Amino acid sequence: MIRVLVVAESALAGTQLAEIVGDDARLNVVGTASPSDLSSRIAELRPDVVLGHRVDTMSDADAERIPYVLLLDEGEAGSSRDASPAEIVAAVVAAAAGIAVAQPLRRVRSTAQARLAEPLTPRERAVLQQLARGYGNRAIAAELHISEHTVKFHVASILAKLDAGNRAEAVSRGVKLGLLML
Repeated sequence: MIRVLVVAESALAGTQLAEIVGDDARLNVVGTASPSDLSSRIAELRPDVVLGHRVDTMSDADAERIPYVLLLDEGEAGSSRDASPAEIVAAVVAAAAGIAVAQPLRRVRSTAQARLAEPLTPRERAVLQQLARGYGNRAIAAELHISEHTVKFHVASILAKLDAGNRAEAVSRGVKLGLLML
């Protein structure tokens, strides 16, 4: 069972999120917290995932250790008001599994992402996206308007940065790190 700590500015918002998450048999809401008492509640309750509108008060150490799902505030593009209860539950389950979540929910950081020694460049991310589509070097070169030699260089760099032994492993790690949304 995935232990979830809900963080919200108001008790009503916290209760609503706790009810949504608590309805799923895979999830156990261990408590709620306000942004101001989040760190102490994390230490006390030891959640597997933190869910809420404000998680910016998490310490860096907690943020590296505990995956969290940030619900965008009302009025932001991709507001959490647009997210269904099923999407919120899926985001929490995905976060616990180390998988990044796209809008309207954002999985902000995972332990693996925090440990990535050197981030991918925008071009490397574009090449990784093409790898996820199953493209070979020639097709990637044509799609991105670069030479095959340059593609090989980028693939080698991606494999090294993601500590992957092959293209499939690089794609898998890219998904887990939130570099790819499949």
